[in-house]
Amino acid sequence: MKTEKHIERPFFAQFLEAQQQQNEDKQRQAAESWGTNKFLDWPATTDKYPSDGDDGVE
Repeated sequence: MKTEKHIERPFFAQFLEAQQQQNEDKQRQAAESWGTNKFLDWPATTDKYPSDGDDGVE
């Protein structure tokens, strides 16, 4: 027989989930309001200097 007990989650777990949700909301809002987002566009960009041809790639 199952009992109807309300299981409380620890405060810190609730806090972390709220923080994560807020961060996701902020990123989503920033992506919608601006044409580009540093974190969403990351795979297409690099912070390395342009090659000068001596990197061993032919």
